[in-house]
Amino acid sequence: MYHAKKYYTLLGIEPTKDRNVIKKAYRKKAMKYHPDMNPSKNAEEKFIAITNAYEILTGQIKQPSETFVKKPEDIKKEHIRKAKRRYESIKEKEKRKDAQYYKKITSGWQWKGFKIGAIYCCVLSLILWLDMSLPGKTVTLDEPFFTYNYGSNGPSISQENVTFDLDSYLYYAYTPPIRLEYSPFFKDLKSISIIDLPSYEELKNPKNPKFYDLKLYNEFPLKKIYGNLTIYGTFPLAPIILFIPIIIFYYKRPNFNFAIMRLVCIGIIFPFALIVSLMDLRIFKLFYLY
Repeated sequence: MYHAKKYYTLLGIEPTKDRNVIKKAYRKKAMKYHPDMNPSKNAEEKFIAITNAYEILTGQIKQPSETFVKKPEDIKKEHIRKAKRRYESIKEKEKRKDAQYYKKITSGWQWKGFKIGAIYCCVLSLILWLDMSLPGKTVTLDEPFFTYNYGSNGPSISQENVTFDLDSYLYYAYTPPIRLEYSPFFKDLKSISIIDLPSYEELKNPKNPKFYDLKLYNEFPLKKIYGNLTIYGTFPLAPIILFIPIIIFYYKRPNFNFAIMRLVCIGIIFPFALIVSLMDLRIFKLFYLY
Protein backbone atom coordinates (compact mmCIF):
# COMPACT_ATOMS: atom_id res chain seq x y z
CA MET A 1 0.00 0.00 0.00
CA TYR A 2 2.96 2.27 0.71
CA HIS A 3 4.15 2.00 -2.90
CA ALA A 4 0.66 2.74 -4.16
CA LYS A 5 0.72 6.20 -2.57
CA LYS A 6 2.88 7.53 -5.38
CA TYR A 7 0.17 6.63 -7.89
CA TYR A 8 -2.39 8.61 -5.92
CA THR A 9 0.11 11.46 -5.80
CA LEU A 10 0.48 11.33 -9.59
CA LEU A 11 -3.30 11.73 -9.90
CA GLY A 12 -3.35 14.50 -7.30
CA ILE A 13 -5.68 12.78 -4.83
CA GLU A 14 -5.58 11.22 -1.39
CA PRO A 15 -5.54 7.39 -1.15
CA THR A 16 -9.05 6.09 -1.73
CA LYS A 17 -10.89 2.98 -2.93
CA ASP A 18 -13.58 5.02 -4.67
CA ARG A 19 -13.13 4.29 -8.38
CA ASN A 20 -15.25 7.27 -9.39
CA VAL A 21 -12.88 9.63 -7.57
CA ILE A 22 -9.87 7.94 -9.22
CA LYS A 23 -11.50 8.08 -12.65
CA LYS A 24 -12.42 11.74 -12.28
CA ALA A 25 -8.88 12.64 -11.22
CA TYR A 26 -7.41 10.65 -14.12
CA ARG A 27 -9.65 12.29 -16.71
CA LYS A 28 -8.71 15.73 -15.40
CA LYS A 29 -4.99 14.97 -15.57
CA ALA A 30 -5.29 13.19 -18.93
CA MET A 31 -6.97 16.22 -20.49
CA LYS A 32 -4.10 18.35 -19.19
CA TYR A 33 -1.20 16.17 -20.36
CA HIS A 34 -2.60 14.44 -23.45
CA PRO A 35 0.07 14.81 -26.18
CA ASP A 36 -2.53 16.04 -28.67
CA MET A 37 -3.49 18.84 -26.29
CA ASN A 38 -0.22 19.63 -24.54
CA PRO A 39 2.86 20.19 -26.77
CA SER A 40 5.32 20.50 -23.85
CA LYS A 41 8.33 18.16 -23.72
CA ASN A 42 7.39 16.31 -20.54
CA ALA A 43 3.67 15.96 -21.39
CA GLU A 44 4.16 12.51 -22.96
CA GLU A 45 5.97 11.14 -19.91
CA LYS A 46 3.36 12.62 -17.60
CA PHE A 47 0.58 11.13 -19.72
CA ILE A 48 2.14 7.66 -19.60
CA ALA A 49 2.73 7.93 -15.85
CA ILE A 50 -0.83 8.98 -14.95
CA THR A 51 -2.32 6.36 -17.29
CA ASN A 52 -0.25 3.62 -15.69
CA ALA A 53 -1.15 4.96 -12.25
CA TYR A 54 -4.87 4.89 -13.14
CA GLU A 55 -4.72 1.31 -14.46
CA ILE A 56 -2.76 0.08 -11.44
CA LEU A 57 -5.12 1.72 -8.95
CA THR A 58 -8.20 0.35 -10.75
CA GLY A 59 -6.72 -3.15 -10.98
CA GLN A 60 -6.45 -3.26 -14.78
CA ILE A 61 -2.73 -4.03 -14.60
CA LYS A 62 -0.52 -5.25 -11.76
CA GLN A 63 1.68 -2.94 -9.76
CA PRO A 64 5.33 -3.27 -10.84
CA SER A 65 7.87 -4.21 -8.21
CA GLU A 66 10.13 -1.33 -9.22
CA THR A 67 9.53 2.34 -9.82
CA PHE A 68 9.38 3.76 -13.29
CA VAL A 69 12.71 3.63 -15.10
CA LYS A 70 13.89 5.40 -18.17
CA LYS A 71 13.06 3.45 -21.32
CA PRO A 72 14.37 3.50 -24.88
CA GLU A 73 12.62 5.79 -27.33
CA ASP A 74 10.75 3.03 -29.12
CA ILE A 75 9.37 1.67 -25.83
CA LYS A 76 8.39 5.20 -24.87
CA LYS A 77 6.42 5.68 -28.08
CA GLU A 78 4.69 2.35 -27.63
CA HIS A 79 3.64 3.39 -24.15
CA ILE A 80 2.25 6.63 -25.54
CA ARG A 81 0.20 4.76 -28.14
CA LYS A 82 -1.16 2.40 -25.51
CA ALA A 83 -1.95 5.25 -23.15
CA LYS A 84 -3.83 7.08 -25.92
CA ARG A 85 -5.81 3.97 -26.79
CA ARG A 86 -6.73 3.40 -23.16
CA TYR A 87 -7.76 7.03 -22.76
CA GLU A 88 -9.92 6.91 -25.89
CA SER A 89 -11.43 3.64 -24.70
CA ILE A 90 -12.45 5.27 -21.40
CA LYS A 91 -13.97 8.22 -23.25
CA GLU A 92 -15.87 5.87 -25.54
CA LYS A 93 -17.30 3.96 -22.57
CA GLU A 94 -18.46 7.22 -21.01
CA LYS A 95 -20.14 8.22 -24.29
CA ARG A 96 -21.94 4.89 -24.49
CA LYS A 97 -23.19 5.27 -20.92
CA ASP A 98 -24.41 8.80 -21.65
CA ALA A 99 -26.13 7.61 -24.83
CA GLN A 100 -27.87 4.78 -22.95
CA TYR A 101 -29.05 7.17 -20.24
CA TYR A 102 -30.26 9.69 -22.83
CA LYS A 103 -32.19 6.98 -24.68
CA LYS A 104 -33.72 5.78 -21.41
CA ILE A 105 -35.04 9.21 -20.36
CA THR A 106 -36.28 10.21 -23.83
CA SER A 107 -38.26 7.10 -24.67
CA GLY A 108 -40.95 4.86 -23.23
CA TRP A 109 -43.28 5.76 -20.39
CA GLN A 110 -40.80 8.20 -18.80
CA TRP A 111 -40.76 10.48 -21.85
CA LYS A 112 -44.52 10.15 -22.38
CA GLY A 113 -45.10 11.18 -18.77
CA PHE A 114 -42.75 14.13 -19.16
CA LYS A 115 -44.58 15.18 -22.34
CA ILE A 116 -47.96 15.11 -20.59
CA GLY A 117 -46.56 17.15 -17.69
CA ALA A 118 -44.96 19.69 -20.04
CA ILE A 119 -48.19 20.17 -22.02
CA TYR A 120 -50.20 20.57 -18.80
CA CYS A 121 -47.77 23.20 -17.50
CA CYS A 122 -47.91 25.02 -20.84
CA VAL A 123 -51.73 25.13 -20.83
CA LEU A 124 -51.74 26.28 -17.19
CA SER A 125 -49.25 29.03 -18.05
CA LEU A 126 -51.39 30.27 -20.95
CA ILE A 127 -54.53 30.34 -18.78
CA LEU A 128 -52.70 32.40 -16.15
CA TRP A 129 -51.57 34.85 -18.86
CA LEU A 130 -55.17 35.18 -20.03
CA ASP A 131 -56.44 35.53 -16.46
CA MET A 132 -54.04 38.40 -15.91
CA SER A 133 -54.73 40.10 -19.24
CA LEU A 134 -58.51 39.78 -19.60
CA PRO A 135 -61.13 41.50 -17.41
CA GLY A 136 -63.32 39.40 -15.16
CA LYS A 137 -66.18 39.79 -12.74
CA THR A 138 -66.09 42.88 -10.47
CA VAL A 139 -67.74 43.50 -7.11
CA THR A 140 -67.90 46.88 -5.34
CA LEU A 141 -67.71 47.10 -1.53
CA ASP A 142 -69.21 50.30 -0.12
CA GLU A 143 -67.74 49.96 3.38
CA PRO A 144 -64.67 47.71 3.33
CA PHE A 145 -62.77 46.86 6.50
CA PHE A 146 -59.18 48.13 6.68
CA THR A 147 -56.56 46.92 9.15
CA TYR A 148 -53.43 48.87 10.02
CA ASN A 149 -50.11 47.01 10.09
CA TYR A 150 -47.39 48.76 12.09
CA GLY A 151 -43.99 48.71 10.47
CA SER A 152 -45.37 48.69 6.92
CA ASN A 153 -45.94 51.60 4.57
CA GLY A 154 -49.56 51.95 5.59
CA PRO A 155 -52.77 50.04 6.16
CA SER A 156 -53.82 46.85 4.43
CA ILE A 157 -57.07 45.23 3.48
CA SER A 158 -57.82 41.51 3.48
CA GLN A 159 -60.43 39.94 1.25
CA GLU A 160 -60.95 36.20 0.78
CA ASN A 161 -57.61 35.40 2.47
CA VAL A 162 -55.73 37.75 0.16
CA THR A 163 -53.93 40.77 1.66
CA PHE A 164 -53.49 44.00 -0.27
CA ASP A 165 -51.04 46.63 1.01
CA LEU A 166 -51.97 50.30 0.66
CA ASP A 167 -49.61 53.27 0.58
CA SER A 168 -51.32 55.73 2.95
CA TYR A 169 -52.72 55.67 6.49
CA LEU A 170 -55.51 57.94 5.25
CA TYR A 171 -57.27 54.87 3.86
CA TYR A 172 -57.52 53.61 7.43
CA ALA A 173 -59.12 56.87 8.52
CA TYR A 174 -61.54 57.42 5.64
CA THR A 175 -62.25 53.87 4.35
CA PRO A 176 -63.22 54.60 0.73
CA PRO A 177 -65.16 51.98 -1.25
CA ILE A 178 -63.16 49.40 -3.19
CA ARG A 179 -63.80 47.33 -6.27
CA LEU A 180 -62.81 43.64 -6.30
CA GLU A 181 -61.72 42.18 -9.62
CA TYR A 182 -61.73 38.42 -10.26
CA SER A 183 -59.87 36.50 -12.94
CA PRO A 184 -62.16 35.25 -15.74
CA PHE A 185 -61.03 31.60 -15.81
CA PHE A 186 -59.83 30.57 -12.35
CA LYS A 187 -62.15 33.05 -10.57
CA ASP A 188 -59.27 34.21 -8.34
CA LEU A 189 -59.44 37.54 -6.55
CA LYS A 190 -56.52 39.04 -8.45
CA SER A 191 -56.75 42.77 -7.64
CA ILE A 192 -58.66 45.59 -6.00
CA SER A 193 -59.29 49.08 -7.35
CA ILE A 194 -59.42 51.93 -4.85
CA ILE A 195 -59.90 55.68 -5.12
CA ASP A 196 -56.58 57.50 -5.35
CA LEU A 197 -56.71 59.69 -2.24
CA PRO A 198 -56.15 63.42 -2.66
CA SER A 199 -54.34 65.49 -0.08
CA TYR A 200 -55.49 65.60 3.53
CA GLU A 201 -56.58 69.24 3.12
CA GLU A 202 -58.91 68.32 0.28
CA LEU A 203 -60.41 65.52 2.33
CA LYS A 204 -61.36 68.08 5.01
CA ASN A 205 -62.94 70.41 2.46
CA PRO A 206 -66.58 70.94 3.52
CA LYS A 207 -67.53 71.57 -0.08
CA ASN A 208 -67.01 67.89 -0.73
CA PRO A 209 -69.20 66.20 1.95
CA LYS A 210 -70.14 63.21 -0.19
CA PHE A 211 -66.67 62.51 -1.42
CA TYR A 212 -67.00 58.78 -0.86
CA ASP A 213 -70.55 58.28 -2.10
CA LEU A 214 -70.70 55.05 -4.03
CA LYS A 215 -72.40 56.78 -6.95
CA LEU A 216 -69.31 58.99 -7.34
CA TYR A 217 -66.93 56.03 -7.40
CA ASN A 218 -66.17 56.28 -11.10
CA GLU A 219 -65.65 60.04 -10.99
CA PHE A 220 -62.26 59.77 -9.31
CA PRO A 221 -58.97 58.27 -10.44
CA LEU A 222 -58.45 54.69 -9.29
CA LYS A 223 -55.40 52.69 -8.24
CA LYS A 224 -55.21 48.98 -9.00
CA ILE A 225 -53.44 46.90 -6.34
CA TYR A 226 -52.50 43.23 -6.61
CA GLY A 227 -52.41 40.81 -3.69
CA ASN A 228 -49.23 40.11 -1.75
CA LEU A 229 -47.33 36.94 -2.64
CA THR A 230 -49.96 35.79 -5.13
CA ILE A 231 -49.60 34.60 -8.71
CA TYR A 232 -50.93 37.95 -9.89
CA GLY A 233 -48.85 39.99 -7.45
CA THR A 234 -45.65 38.32 -8.68
CA PHE A 235 -46.73 38.14 -12.32
CA PRO A 236 -45.23 36.99 -14.72
CA LEU A 237 -42.97 34.77 -12.60
CA ALA A 238 -45.32 31.77 -12.28
CA PRO A 239 -46.34 31.59 -15.99
CA ILE A 240 -42.69 31.81 -17.07
CA ILE A 241 -41.68 28.99 -14.69
CA LEU A 242 -44.58 26.84 -15.94
CA PHE A 243 -43.51 27.40 -19.55
CA ILE A 244 -40.02 25.94 -19.00
CA PRO A 245 -40.94 22.21 -19.33
CA ILE A 246 -42.34 22.58 -22.86
CA ILE A 247 -39.10 24.34 -23.87
CA ILE A 248 -37.05 21.49 -22.39
CA PHE A 249 -39.26 18.95 -24.17
CA TYR A 250 -38.48 20.46 -27.58
CA TYR A 251 -34.85 21.25 -26.70
CA LYS A 252 -33.98 17.57 -25.99
CA ARG A 253 -30.21 17.28 -26.38
CA PRO A 254 -27.87 14.51 -25.16
CA ASN A 255 -25.97 16.81 -22.82
CA PHE A 256 -25.62 17.68 -19.15
CA ASN A 257 -27.83 20.79 -19.28
CA PHE A 258 -30.79 18.83 -20.66
CA ALA A 259 -30.43 16.11 -18.00
CA ILE A 260 -30.31 18.67 -15.16
CA MET A 261 -33.23 20.76 -16.46
CA ARG A 262 -35.32 17.60 -16.92
CA LEU A 263 -34.76 16.74 -13.25
CA VAL A 264 -35.64 20.32 -12.25
CA CYS A 265 -38.91 20.02 -14.17
CA ILE A 266 -39.79 16.69 -12.56
CA GLY A 267 -38.71 17.58 -9.04
CA ILE A 268 -39.78 21.25 -8.81
CA ILE A 269 -41.88 22.60 -11.67
CA PHE A 270 -44.36 19.70 -12.00
CA PRO A 271 -45.13 19.71 -8.23
CA PHE A 272 -45.43 23.53 -8.41
CA ALA A 273 -47.99 23.18 -11.24
CA LEU A 274 -49.95 20.68 -9.14
CA ILE A 275 -49.98 23.06 -6.16
CA VAL A 276 -51.11 25.98 -8.34
CA SER A 277 -53.90 23.84 -9.82
CA LEU A 278 -55.24 22.52 -6.51
CA MET A 279 -54.83 25.60 -4.34
CA ASP A 280 -58.30 27.01 -3.57
CA LEU A 281 -59.62 24.27 -5.90
CA ARG A 282 -58.51 26.46 -8.78
CA ILE A 283 -58.65 23.73 -11.42
CA PHE A 284 -62.27 22.92 -10.57
CA LYS A 285 -63.29 26.57 -10.72
CA LEU A 286 -62.16 26.56 -14.32
CA PHE A 287 -65.32 24.63 -15.22
CA TYR A 288 -67.61 26.63 -12.95
CA LEU A 289 -69.70 29.32 -14.62
CA TYR A 290 -70.97 32.24 -12.63
